[in-house]
Amino acid sequence: MAHPSVDFLIIINPNSGPGSESLPGSDYEREVPKLTAAPNVTTVGYVRIDYCKKTLHDACDEIDRFAGWVTAHGIDVPGLAVQGIYLDETPNHFSAGRALYLEALHKHIKTKEGLLGQRLVSRLSKFVQ
Repeated sequence: MAHPSVDFLIIINPNSGPGSESLPGSDYEREVPKLTAAPNVTTVGYVRIDYCKKTLHDACDEIDRFAGWVTAHGIDVPGLAVQGIYLDETPNHFSAGRALYLEALHKHIKTKEGLLGQRLVSRLSKFVQ
């Protein structure tokens, strides 16, 4: 990398999320390992939660697909794994239901085998009460 003293957070988004296949496609399989080879790069998978309207099951399924990139079809895919999840379209107004939804996603991400490192959870919105 041209700027080794700068840390980069790179959001990996093959198809408005991980896509429907077990692997993201040849372009991602070739290029993501080039990114993750740099020590100052953290990659996170993109999951759109539609302001907590996406079912928890569907959001967790997308997280699971990103986690599955470590090993797909029993074959190791070096450097393809992400180190966390970026949750897009998070709500900015508090409700107990939204808080429970986001807490469930947070727990799922933090405990999911296949996500590497600290299993970063990233989002832009903060609740307004």
